[in-house]
Amino acid sequence: RIQKEALEACQSAEELLGRGEVDAALAAVDRAYERMLELPANGDDTYLQAKEDIRILAADLIGRIHGAGRRAAAPTSTSWDLALPIVDNQHVQREIQSFTSGEREQFLEGYRRSGLYRPLILARLEKAGLPSQLSWLPLVESWFKVRALSRASALGMWQFISSTGVRYGLSRDSWVDERLDPEKSTDAAIAYLIDLHGLFGDWPKALAGYNCGEGCVARAVRENRAVGRPTDFWSLRLPTETRAYVPKLLAISRLVASPETYGLTFAPIPNQPYFGVVDAGKQVHLGEAADLAGISRDDMFALNPAFNRMSTPPHGPHRLLLPVERVEPFRAALASGVSPERVASEPPPPPPDTRHQVRRGENLTGIS
Repeated sequence: RIQKEALEACQSAEELLGRGEVDAALAAVDRAYERMLELPANGDDTYLQAKEDIRILAADLIGRIHGAGRRAAAPTSTSWDLALPIVDNQHVQREIQSFTSGEREQFLEGYRRSGLYRPLILARLEKAGLPSQLSWLPLVESWFKVRALSRASALGMWQFISSTGVRYGLSRDSWVDERLDPEKSTDAAIAYLIDLHGLFGDWPKALAGYNCGEGCVARAVRENRAVGRPTDFWSLRLPTETRAYVPKLLAISRLVASPETYGLTFAPIPNQPYFGVVDAGKQVHLGEAADLAGISRDDMFALNPAFNRMSTPPHGPHRLLLPVERVEPFRAALASGVSPERVASEPPPPPPDTRHQVRRGENLTGIS
């Protein structure tokens, strides 16, 4: 019954959107989310799949609804304020204190790790015309860990949940999960941030939407507007994590701009891209490709975390991320006729078909 009501609410949103009733369509999506959250959380695969299906439907509808709202409301001459605001309040100071004390080691390690990916991110932000400070967002999200997994099942350096990843073109199947791909997830994150800024008109609310979802921020804005309260980020009633999220990024921007002021010493990090992209043109075995590129297999897997098996998918993509200095040697090896295939005669074992929902009190030994 609950699943049926959620799906009917999605259908209603679809029809309302078709008639141009944007606010009513958004309210219908809100009802779908509320019904979805009422489904039992007991680990039953049927309920888990139902939740995922409804989440994907609702996320797609929200994107289309907000797109329709922008087209209807925004004049073509709209110009963005593309700089992050300079804010120094108690919330930002609290995060500065945290990064320079209790979270100091994590912060310094995350900064060191950023050297692998930040040149790529900066180049893509510059191409999109977005503020360079956004390049520190993965430090807030994941400490720049490409395999990071949150309690909400958000995955990767940019912490995409499955439905938002699908919405922004990140494939996910038994062969690949592109939320873990440093390059593709960066492009998806930038596209999402552009949409959020277009929706809310300023970066603090856009960033809040990235953290808790645009529906959550839109509801908070509507609630404040209804009672005549200001609708800036600092005045909204948002989840605790989101209220700290924007101050964290603002704090990091201050710390990296003037580390000596706060007693920090950063390790030198590269300012040039660490990796490049190579299209092998066909299915390749990752271990054999590592040998051809002249890198360790551990490095190959670390650079290409999106692959779930020991080879690229049969259907593609067959693109590999390699250290910049190994890109041309790898291409030369491919051109010489040396093949990293091995998959035709020795396919990687498929992952097991059985899935198990971990329950309270279980451990890996007992499950195995």
